[in-house]
Amino acid sequence: MRKPHRRVLAILSLNLLVFLVARLGLFLVYLEDFAPLTFLEVLRSFARGLLFDASIITLITGGPLVMMLLPFRFAHHRRWLSFWTWTNFVLLALFLLLLAGDLVYFGFVHRHTGPEITALGGDVGLLFDMAFGTYWWALLGFGLACVGLFVLWRRLFRHVDGEVGRFLPRLVVLVVAVLAMAVLIRGGFGKKPLDIVDAFVGSHPAAAYLTLNGPFAMSRSLINARKVKADFFAWDEAVRRTRELVLAPGERFVGGDDYPLLRAREPGHKRKPNIVVLMLESWDAAHIDVLRRRAGQQPIGATPNFDALSRQGLLFTRFYANGERSMDGLASILAGIPTLPGTAYLGMGMEQNRMAYLGRMAQQQGYDTIFLQSSLRQSFHVDSIAAMAGFHSYLGAEDIPATGHSRNTTERGAWDHDTFQQASQLFAQARKPFAGFIFTASTHLPFQSPGEQWMRLTPDSLENRYLNALYYADWALGEFIKSAKQAGWYDNTIFILTADHVSGFFSKSQDAPSLHHIPLLVIAPGLQPDVIERIGSQVDIVPTIAELAGWHAPLASIGHSLLDTRSTAPRGAFTVRGNIIERIEENGWVAHDLQRRVASSPGAREGDLSAMETRLLAMYQVAYTLLLRNRIVPPERTPVSESTR
Repeated sequence: MRKPHRRVLAILSLNLLVFLVARLGLFLVYLEDFAPLTFLEVLRSFARGLLFDASIITLITGGPLVMMLLPFRFAHHRRWLSFWTWTNFVLLALFLLLLAGDLVYFGFVHRHTGPEITALGGDVGLLFDMAFGTYWWALLGFGLACVGLFVLWRRLFRHVDGEVGRFLPRLVVLVVAVLAMAVLIRGGFGKKPLDIVDAFVGSHPAAAYLTLNGPFAMSRSLINARKVKADFFAWDEAVRRTRELVLAPGERFVGGDDYPLLRAREPGHKRKPNIVVLMLESWDAAHIDVLRRRAGQQPIGATPNFDALSRQGLLFTRFYANGERSMDGLASILAGIPTLPGTAYLGMGMEQNRMAYLGRMAQQQGYDTIFLQSSLRQSFHVDSIAAMAGFHSYLGAEDIPATGHSRNTTERGAWDHDTFQQASQLFAQARKPFAGFIFTASTHLPFQSPGEQWMRLTPDSLENRYLNALYYADWALGEFIKSAKQAGWYDNTIFILTADHVSGFFSKSQDAPSLHHIPLLVIAPGLQPDVIERIGSQVDIVPTIAELAGWHAPLASIGHSLLDTRSTAPRGAFTVRGNIIERIEENGWVAHDLQRRVASSPGAREGDLSAMETRLLAMYQVAYTLLLRNRIVPPERTPVSESTR
C-alpha cells in the first residue's frame, strides 16, 4: 500500500475486525448471559459496539496513525512508515491480549473487567500460573492469533516508500483525519465523551455488556479506580456482620450466598402511593432553621418553607450524605450503594455492576418513572444514568420551559422554580402511581439569584450569596408543594426531601459528622409527624421507600429502613471522603484509610471505637467485594423500557 491514508484505513479496519470477532466470541461463549436478548437487540448491540470499539482503538492508535499521515517528505520514507506500521501491530497485539483476558474474566463476574484492573500487579506469579495452567487454551489462542496477524500484516504492508504527493492535499488529509479521530474518541458530537454508562441507556444490561468491550471498560476503570485493601475478615464473618446491620423487620434475605445483600418484603398496600424524591443541591443541616433550633443555634431565616413543611412529616436530625459530591449522593440514593474507595463513580464505570436501582424497582411495581434535573441534560452523564436506573422519562435544563418568574439567566441550566413547576405538571399528567426524582441546581456555585425579592442578604460574601440562593430554592420548594396540593396528587404521595452533600461553609475537617450532615424530611400518607434522632444516611432511602410503599421488589442496599425503631443493632452512617471511610454512630465516629484508623471522635471510649471500626470495615469489605464480583443483584430476565429523552 503506497498511499499512507489507505494504510491507515486498513489498520483501523483490521482493528475493528478483531474487536468484532472478540464480541462474537463473547456472545457465543456466554450464550446463557445473552439469552434474554432478541435477535434485533443482538444486532443493535453489535452495531452500537462499533462506536465503543472505534473510540478505544482511535484513542490508543491515533498517535502512530497520525505520524503516518504527516505531509512532510521524510514521512514517506520506508523506515518511517515501517516503524509506525509495526508499532500499530504491537498495539493490536496488546488489544488482543486484553480482549482474551476479558473474555476469560467475563465468566467469573458476568461483566467486563472493571476496577479490579488496578490489582493485576498484586500477584504476578498467580497471573502466570493461571495463564500457563488453567487458561492455557486462552493463551494458546492469543498466540495463534498473533502469529496469523503477523503473517497477514507482512503481506498487507510491504516495506515500500509511500507516494510523495503534493504538500497541501496531504495537509488537508491530515487535518481531516485528526478531526475525525477526535470525533471517534469522543464517540460522536455530544457534549460529553462516550462513557460506559452510555451503553446501558435504553438497553437490557445484557445488551450493554455485549455492546461494550474489555479495553474500553478497562481504560475507564484505570482512570476512575485505584487499588485498595479489602480483606479485613473471613468472608463469612464479614457477611454476617453486614447482614446484621442491614436487615429490617419485614425483610428476608432472598439471594443466598451468591447475593448476600439481596432482600425483599411481602407485598403491602393495595393502593400504591406515588413517590417523589428531591435531591436538593448543597442543602446542609447547618443552614436549615428547624435543625439549627434543635441544635441550640440561632435561626438564619433562609428556609421558612422547609421549616413549615417539616411539621407534616418525619424530620431526621442526624442524617448524613454518604459522600462529598453530587455523584456520590446520586449513587447512594438511586442504588443504595455509595461510591467506595477503589471503585469508579456512577456514570464512569460503577454502572457495569448490576444494582437494584430505585427506578427499576418502581417499574417492577407498575410505576411510571420520571427524572428531572435543573442542570444541562448531559451534565455528569445524568441523562444516561437516569435511563439506566429505570426512569422512563428524563428532562434536563434544555427541556424545561421558563415560567417567567425571573428575567435573569442562570449558569446552572434552569432555575429551581422552573424545574419544580415542570415536574409538578408532569406528575399531574403521569399515569398513577408514578415515581419522580428531582435534582435541583440553583444552590450550586456561583450561587446566583433570580431577582431582588430573593436577596435577603447583601451579596458581598460567598456565604451570603449561598444563603440568598438557598432562600430562593426554599421559596421554589414551597411553590412546588402548593402546586402538588392544587393538582390533587399530594395526598397519596411519599415525599423524600434530602440533599446530595453539604455546602461546606460549616464543615470542620476534624469533625466527620459536620462534613456530611444534611437534612431528611419524609412525608407520607398516614405517617404521623415527628422528630427522629436516629442516625441515617442516603443509602437508607431505598429500603425506607420500599417499606413505606409496600414494595416487594428485591432490593440490595447497604442501608437499613429508617422506620425501624428497634435498638438491637447499632444504627450508623457509612460515609466516604476520598480514600477515607467513616462510620458515624450514637457514641461517636471513627475514620479509617483501609490501612489503619486515622481519626475518631474525641472522648469516645476505645471499646466503642473498636466496635465501630469492625462494623465499618466489614461493611466496606462486603460492598467492595460484591461490586468486584458483580454480585449485588442477579441478572435481569426482562428488559426495562427505554427512556423518553
